[in-house]
Amino acid sequence: MRLECDRGFLEISRSEVVRLWRLIAPPDHPLAASTQSPKEKALALRGLAQKGDPLAVELFDFQARAMGLHIANLVLALDPEFVVIGGGLMDPESTTDAFRARYLDLVRETAKPHLWPVQRERLTIVPSTLGELSQAIGAALVALYRSRR
Repeated sequence: MRLECDRGFLEISRSEVVRLWRLIAPPDHPLAASTQSPKEKALALRGLAQKGDPLAVELFDFQARAMGLHIANLVLALDPEFVVIGGGLMDPESTTDAFRARYLDLVRETAKPHLWPVQRERLTIVPSTLGELSQAIGAALVALYRSRR
């Protein structure tokens, strides 16, 4: 799974989720023979996870644990007080409260054991309130700050 990090932004791409899905999905699963685009498959997979499909849930749990480990590494290096998780997985219009809570809990549970005690107490991992637009807004802010140098 490829993780991209640029100036504090960490992203797990949709195509990587779909690529991992292809590796673990049984041939008889409804998405296995789908001709949808990677974006459509990722959105369908998210929908399946929210409906309790065991394999889709397992994939998003894996993704949350991977993100938790990478967040722990970044926290050890940068020592922030807050980490904001954005994008479609945190969008209240696209995901259920239970899905977001499960994802964030796994991220937190995975990250915290790898942190120093002071960081465990101080760190707050929260969902973005900007939903799908968070990445576009973040990219615009990076461009703005770079143009001011």
